[in-house]
Amino acid sequence: EVGSHGVSHELHHAAQPAAVRWRELSDSKAEVERRLGQPCRAFAFPNGDYNPDSRQEVEQAGYRWAFTTEPRPADADSDFRLLPRLDPPASIPGLARLLN
Repeated sequence: EVGSHGVSHELHHAAQPAAVRWRELSDSKAEVERRLGQPCRAFAFPNGDYNPDSRQEVEQAGYRWAFTTEPRPADADSDFRLLPRLDPPASIPGLARLLN
């Protein structure tokens, strides 16, 4: 699954105009879909930051899943549009070495 992360890595916060968040969500989704030729269903909030409107905004933009960086487990009752996301313990090459 290839997801979106925004156009300009704008952090989602309440003082930010909703139009900025919408552009980050919708334009990045459209670009991923254009390049891959398939639906983009996942969004990772830049730095994991979100605000009280973010959940509804990612749903309206058409995402199935959205990821924060909250340090908590996910279970069957978790909100799919505010899921925790874990940072890997190393760089991509380092992570590959850990997994081999």
